[in-house]
Amino acid sequence: MDVAFSLIPDYNRAMTISIRPAKTSDAKAIIQLNEAFNDVRSTEAAIAKRRRQNDGIETLYLAEIEGDAVGFLCLCLRGQICDDATYAEVSELFVMQEYRRMGVAKALMDTAVVKAKEAGAREIVLMTNFRNHAAQQFYFANGFENYCIALRRRL
Repeated sequence: MDVAFSLIPDYNRAMTISIRPAKTSDAKAIIQLNEAFNDVRSTEAAIAKRRRQNDGIETLYLAEIEGDAVGFLCLCLRGQICDDATYAEVSELFVMQEYRRMGVAKALMDTAVVKAKEAGAREIVLMTNFRNHAAQQFYFANGFENYCIALRRRL
């Protein structure tokens, strides 16, 4: 599947947003979207390997408009030792610039909420950059609230 990043949306006509779990054949589209998002270079073989390693733990949902990949969301679902509820975390969310504010991110997030509930989660957590105010506005508008302070230690 080729991803056309030069597409200019026609705002005068309705577009259908399709959300589905990514397949192995989507590796090229995932690579292109992830390079645009995280500036992370990868290969189709590496994407396929990581998909296999994370099978049943993390699912990448692909957003398409008219067959073109325009965004993705990664949802991690796993059990917990000290809690009966499934832990759900959105680890990645990206929509190509020219498709923002068109409902793509909301469609992806709505899918994550449904899948998390189906898996037995009571909540979804996520992290975003302090300076990413647009993302924060989106999350707040979609029912998220400040929850904790996330810390990291580089290894």
